[in-house]
Amino acid sequence: MKKSRLIIPALLILFVTLLNVQASSPGSPVGSWKWINNDTIELKEDLTVWGNNKQIGAWKWIDEAKHEFSIIWPSGRKDTLKLSATGKEVSGVNIDGEPVSGVKIPAK
Repeated sequence: MKKSRLIIPALLILFVTLLNVQASSPGSPVGSWKWINNDTIELKEDLTVWGNNKQIGAWKWIDEAKHEFSIIWPSGRKDTLKLSATGKEVSGVNIDGEPVSGVKIPAK
């Protein structure tokens, strides 16, 4: 097999590996969370937020280098959050300035 034919599969493997590392790294909010109100939510790589097997919002980075992001809920309300250095906790405030937080649920 020509070396040029091996480049694309090798790049695809590298890309998938990097995506998996990013999703599980402490710097990523992607994953399942036990929220302050005891609800379980999941932040997905496609920037959606899921709960009870349906999409319930969206998230986006405010400043990825500082691990700051926001969640926009269906009502239009917005939480502004910061991921802890360990990646296991998140805290911030909602649009009214009230505290919100969550604890990451370990992947099985």
